[in-house]
Amino acid sequence: MEDIKKEELKSNIKRGIKIFFALTVLVLFVIFFLTADRNTLTSLKRFSPLHLIGAILLWGVMAGTDYLGFMVFTRGAGKDIRFIDSMSVITIGQFLSLVTPFQVSGLPVQVFYLKKQCGIDYGVGTSLFFIRAVSAFIIFLLSAPFVFMFAGEAFQNPIVKHTTRIIGILIIIGVILGAVALAKPSLFTRFMKGKAGKFLNQVFEFRKTFLNFFTKSWLYFIVGLLLMIISFTAYFMIAPVLMKGLGIPVPIIKVLLFQLILRFGLLLSPSPGASGFAEAGFAGLFYSMIPKNLLGIYVSLWRFFTSYISAIIGGILLMKFIKET
Repeated sequence: MEDIKKEELKSNIKRGIKIFFALTVLVLFVIFFLTADRNTLTSLKRFSPLHLIGAILLWGVMAGTDYLGFMVFTRGAGKDIRFIDSMSVITIGQFLSLVTPFQVSGLPVQVFYLKKQCGIDYGVGTSLFFIRAVSAFIIFLLSAPFVFMFAGEAFQNPIVKHTTRIIGILIIIGVILGAVALAKPSLFTRFMKGKAGKFLNQVFEFRKTFLNFFTKSWLYFIVGLLLMIISFTAYFMIAPVLMKGLGIPVPIIKVLLFQLILRFGLLLSPSPGASGFAEAGFAGLFYSMIPKNLLGIYVSLWRFFTSYISAIIGGILLMKFIKET
């Protein structure tokens, strides 16, 4: 990690930013071109200031509890970091995930930051992000069955309704089998050989690492998990608040379900920060709920509060870190 080349990193960041801006601007231009009319600007002027403040406060809760959650996980590992360092390392990751494919390229830089700025060894730093990722995965894993079980109600097509329910049931079965595998992996050893056996070995390692942290620092894990749940809740509430601010009726359950579906889908997006895919996917899902002339504005506002603000902060802090290192 000490050998990270500044110029190469800067070059990769610049290239990612160019791709990100190109895709984002292109998709937003297409959305505005297809939806905006002479009433769009007038409608925007009527946006409720109260709901704008609400969206800003929700972003603050979303970001703040995320930073605090990472501080708690770090304390559980026997280390201490400042709030500013927690904010820096998370927003730097969010910035890099926004300008690099598959949203995974921030980890090496984040671990390097913890080593240089906080004195946390690479192994410990990596495990901290692993615990954070596991916590997020647990939240989504537990919510996934409900999303797919009830998401069908948001669609008129009976085939889609039944398909989403089946997916929900399959996920529930998968969660149960996964829980059993983590609790008693030996039950599966007789059935798994070759590559399957290697996968089971990874399950053993995962179980060992996770249980180690949980048994020694279970209170920190629970507090950190609760803070992440608050952060995710604030994230998902931004869309309905913006919708209300535009004077649009809010079918709250439908809005939350659509966001969860999109969130799952974006995990597999190959473009930097899911740029293009996020905007197009959000517009496609909410097309039936948002007046046509407001769709472009709504998509832009949602993306700004849920992604761009944190990424901008992260980009500034990353450039400062690179300059000082």
